[in-house]
Amino acid sequence: KPKTLTIQDSLKIKAAEYWQKLGEADQALRELEALPSRIWKCGWALKTRIAAMGALRKRDEVTAQA
Repeated sequence: KPKTLTIQDSLKIKAAEYWQKLGEADQALRELEALPSRIWKCGWALKTRIAAMGALRKRDEVTAQA
């Protein structure tokens, strides 16, 4: 059964996408973590979370090399 997103859930995911575009992956993850855990498996939320985690990992690798 597909998960139904509320407007509030959708806005949090959209906010996370905007934080991600601003280069603020940690803030994006905070937005996503504020969602109910049942939403975390929603394709849109999951894709946004994976992108944010990838950006953080890349940032950490660059910091480690510096």
